Amino acid sequence: MAEKVKQQTIKFRMQGISGELPLSEAKMHCISKDKYKSVSLGVSHKGSMIVPFAKIILYDTGLYRDAIMSFEDAKKLGEAIAQAWNNSLTDKRD
Repeated sequence: MAEKVKQQTIKFRMQGISGELPLSEAKMHCISKDKYKSVSLGVSHKGSMIVPFAKIILYDTGLYRDAIMSFEDAKKLGEAIAQAWNNSLTDKRD
């Protein structure tokens, strides 16, 4: 008799919302906010809301001018991380 493999999930609890996302179907997104020069990573499941989980910060001064200087590189890094994650999930599904 074949054993059923339990699907791994990502559990989250944030102000006002909580839930679980199936890890094998979670899509990663790079969220860049030009106004604030901030870049975050988040996950979603089949078009559901994006749950942010990490910020990408390539400066350590806390100064906005340094955020401006590193914003494009942080965005590139976030997009590369999200693309690698999404490609790895696609490869596993095939």
